[in-house]
Amino acid sequence: MTTVSVDLTTQKQLEISLTDYEITFRNFTLGTGTSIYIISPDIQMTSSLAEVSGTVLDELTGGPVSSPNFSISIGITQGTVARSALAGVDGKFKITGIQKGGPYDLVVRSNNLTGTLTGSNLYFNDVPRTVTLTAGQKYDIGTIYIKLQTLAVKGTVYDSKVYDLANVAGNLARAGVSNATVKAKYKRNDGTYYQVSSSPTLSGGSFEIQLPSLRFDFEISCSNYITQSFSGTNINSYPNAYNGLDFKIKPQSITAYGKAYYDSNSNGYVDEADALIFTANGGAFQSLVNTLIVSYDYHSFTFDAFVQNDSTFVATDVPIGPDGTKRFTIYDRYLGTNIVPSPWSDSTGNNIVTLNTGGTNPSSIDIAVNLTESQYASFNGKVYDYKIWVEGDELYKGTPGYVKDRTDNHIANATIKVTSVSGYNKTFTSQADGRFLIKVPAGNTYTITYSAAGYSDTFENNLVATAGTIQQIEGALYPKLGRVTGTIYYDNNLNAVNSEPTDYNHIHEASEPVVNSVTAHPTVSSNWSGATFNVMYNYRGLTFGTTSFNKSNSQYVIEKVPVGTYNSFMAQDVSSLSGWTGVGNDYSARMFMSQIYTLDGKTAASVTVAENTTTPNINFAVMVWGGHITGIKDLKKNETNFRILYAQPPDGIRSKMRGEDYWLALGGSLDQTEGLPIPRKYYLELFDIRDGGSSSGIKPLKFTDPQGVIKIFSYPVGNDPDIIIPPGTYVLAIAGDVDLSGSPLGPPMNTDQGLTWSNSPAGFPYRYGGIADTSDHKRRLVLAI
Repeated sequence: MTTVSVDLTTQKQLEISLTDYEITFRNFTLGTGTSIYIISPDIQMTSSLAEVSGTVLDELTGGPVSSPNFSISIGITQGTVARSALAGVDGKFKITGIQKGGPYDLVVRSNNLTGTLTGSNLYFNDVPRTVTLTAGQKYDIGTIYIKLQTLAVKGTVYDSKVYDLANVAGNLARAGVSNATVKAKYKRNDGTYYQVSSSPTLSGGSFEIQLPSLRFDFEISCSNYITQSFSGTNINSYPNAYNGLDFKIKPQSITAYGKAYYDSNSNGYVDEADALIFTANGGAFQSLVNTLIVSYDYHSFTFDAFVQNDSTFVATDVPIGPDGTKRFTIYDRYLGTNIVPSPWSDSTGNNIVTLNTGGTNPSSIDIAVNLTESQYASFNGKVYDYKIWVEGDELYKGTPGYVKDRTDNHIANATIKVTSVSGYNKTFTSQADGRFLIKVPAGNTYTITYSAAGYSDTFENNLVATAGTIQQIEGALYPKLGRVTGTIYYDNNLNAVNSEPTDYNHIHEASEPVVNSVTAHPTVSSNWSGATFNVMYNYRGLTFGTTSFNKSNSQYVIEKVPVGTYNSFMAQDVSSLSGWTGVGNDYSARMFMSQIYTLDGKTAASVTVAENTTTPNINFAVMVWGGHITGIKDLKKNETNFRILYAQPPDGIRSKMRGEDYWLALGGSLDQTEGLPIPRKYYLELFDIRDGGSSSGIKPLKFTDPQGVIKIFSYPVGNDPDIIIPPGTYVLAIAGDVDLSGSPLGPPMNTDQGLTWSNSPAGFPYRYGGIADTSDHKRRLVLAI
């Protein structure tokens, strides 16, 4: 200041005024001669303005907030005076240059920064305060709490492995991950986080979460998935919902290993009988290399891996989720008919493989592959007995009643072994009818070997198995063979060759001659030197017999007898036959009865034949037909009493009949006798019965049974054997002279009476009586048997 007057007695007062500052006064004195006066100390001005500071925190997030979508403005007003400031990232603010005074209105509000929204107070409600300020006051209003508004944030959690597939399929819901948790994280200024988690995602992976309009990081977690984080998502749609917040997360996965086997026994699981698919049966299925895939389903999509040419497979990136289980199945990649879809299964029927971060259980997923018919060929046929099927047919072809297919030619339970040079080896069994149907891998050449107990093995080579075909084959088995020899003797226990026998016991004794040595039998006046015998046995329903018979020594030989034990050996007189044709029918031409091989004279004895061995001394003692009944059968009179035998017997016949003809004459289906209801199949009339009398060589027979059963014993008696009867046991049959004492017959047997029918006390019909004859008087006994 210049030209200030000097006043030595009165102080000067300096008034200093400055905008926004308080007026300041300073007194000073200017002495005489003072040209320059320096005011000291310096004048300090006091501002007339005040300031307000504080901190804005969000109740929702628990700290200061910073958003790309809005700012937090703190404004102070009084009338037309207005001042404002923005809260920093730390929530702090300061409003300066506020004129002293008041009361002022202080308001905390949001300011939109996105340009898409208009107005203010959108993100939280205004928070008002009132303040009065003094000049230069620095007022700390403290902490002011706001509460951010939230909005619905919606989105979907997808599985990254199947997302693209589902998108191409036009159905993203197939890729949705259920039960996932979406966690939103807002990082506060101090480095801590405000976090909000959603409810578990729904089946299609969708979620909804309420968030304020801030920038969030997201963390997605789910069982069997890798927890993944996604940063920097700005929730900027307030007040509208935020849609389309989608995430793709990667499933936890493992690598699955396994092998493909040929299911040789079709049981659905791998066992010790199975071999690797491309090495089984000598590599019969190598044509399927590059066609087999092992597949599993995930989120309704199918993933697969090739079965390699070493029959192994490796499936990488197999998700453990959604539930830690999988079903693995081998398919034909071309959907062809080479194999049946073959799922993994264990021997218990379990077909679920469990997965965890350590791998799979089982550790090796070994699958039994079931091939279709297109990979197989079949052999169909029957195992038959060569002796029955071929030799038997040669013998019996053309014989009445013989039908080849009805013979017992089939061999049940025969073992059928199928092998190939490539390594196939499997055994089958024929059915009860000898038939078999064998399915084998196609493309191989096989050898089939047939075997059964008692037979020599046979085989067929070079059987080519063509896919999809059924070849007809026949398996012939040849019985193991032995040899049987023996001698035919005449059943006569006397020493003299040509003497009359007194006993037939069906067994050979040392004194008995060979049959062909008898040349002058006194009873039948026969020469048997030319007799021929066939020793027979029954094998599987057909009769086979002697290969050669030597008349010089009555010895026979049977070649090619199947091994085994027989109870059916029989010697038969075939002198009148040129071959076997008619055997069993030509009884009338035989001189000797058929004789079974017996050791006790009563029951058939067994003959055992061993392989490549001769069974010797299977000897027979044969006899002329039946036993003999002494007496004469008088047919010369056409009397009613005899018409039960012949309706019209010719006059003048005095018959000496062979037993065969006689027996047939008595046979037939007779319903009654002479009009009486006496149903019997056979009737036998015995005659020349003398009251206790005897004749040379005749042995009387007694009733040996209280029921009146008398047996015909087979031996000739007397010098005039008229009738020969087949051997056996007959009810009420009598041979030779009869001692009727104590008999169960009704009327007295010591008087003559007419031939009339009576019943014995045991109920057996008979007739007995005398009849005049030109030569003598004889009693007759006729019994119904």
